[in-house]
Amino acid sequence: MAASKTLMKGTAGRGIAPSEVLFRVNRELCLENESMMFVTVFCGILNFRTGEVLYSNAGHNPPLLLSKGRAPEPLPLPRVPPRGDGGFHVRNPPGHARPGDMLLLYTDGVTEAMTA
Repeated sequence: MAASKTLMKGTAGRGIAPSEVLFRVNRELCLENESMMFVTVFCGILNFRTGEVLYSNAGHNPPLLLSKGRAPEPLPLPRVPPRGDGGFHVRNPPGHARPGDMLLLYTDGVTEAMTA
């Protein structure tokens, strides 16, 4: 996890789409990965001026979009395996956030918990 976090921070930057960030990080994670370790990740960019959201997901639980007066809804995500398993691009579906919207991201520890 620490290596993945470091790779994400070092790769993400201006002008790089989330899918490209995940592609580059995945390529590095696959090198010398005999133990077949993997990580799930959601990567997104929010343009605060326009509300446009570009995102890619690699095996992570779908984030929930929370909008005032509406039921929570999961972001539409393509089915893509966790990273560390091979290299391919995942797309950047565009979405739009309205003022007051929130995006709820959560760990699989929430959905896989065995007790309260």
